[in-house]
Amino acid sequence: MKFHEPCAPSRRWLLDVVKAGYLFSHNFSAKVSKLVELPLCFLPGWFLRSQLLEPMCLGSVGSVDSAYLAMEKGWAINLSGGFHHARKDGGEGFCVYPDITMITHYLRRVYNVKKIMIVDLDAHQGNGHERDHLEDENTYILDAYNHSIYPGDQLAKSAIQKDIYVQSSTNTETFLADVRTALDEAIAEFQPEFLVYNAGTDILDMDPLGRCHISP
Repeated sequence: MKFHEPCAPSRRWLLDVVKAGYLFSHNFSAKVSKLVELPLCFLPGWFLRSQLLEPMCLGSVGSVDSAYLAMEKGWAINLSGGFHHARKDGGEGFCVYPDITMITHYLRRVYNVKKIMIVDLDAHQGNGHERDHLEDENTYILDAYNHSIYPGDQLAKSAIQKDIYVQSSTNTETFLADVRTALDEAIAEFQPEFLVYNAGTDILDMDPLGRCHISP
């Protein structure tokens, strides 16, 4: 297995996807504190940028780089990223940069990929990338998540083509069966050229935020 390390992106690269006003707001500790939902507003901006924002930005570049590598090699995994609550003009839930939207944007620009499927198995609804792909007929979203927890974004929900209901009582066998059936149907229906899989470990048993009971 080969490893690739992403490089810091240019501001122009970020602005091709992320709104300028939202990027500017990252200069304020109070805003960053709200995005990651941690009491960090007392920390200086330079510290938050070097220890939090820049690593998250590199993780987002890693998502795009892994998509490029997948186009060339067949598949690739990014060990960071998966910021599925972030969107072009905002973020929340510890998600600052919309790396999943960056993937669809740059795959279309660089590789001319048209039909992209997003399979999101994080315990929470991927409302960020869903909002970015509202009414986008060339992006197909399959999202399996706990409907009784954060974020409960009804507008974003309208972008989901395959919505899989997961709850605390859902066991591993039922979960896998539902995902496999939905995925088979989705691929047959949409016939994607590229598949983005967002894997969230918060769906695992004993996670206090996901409130699900899926085995490793």
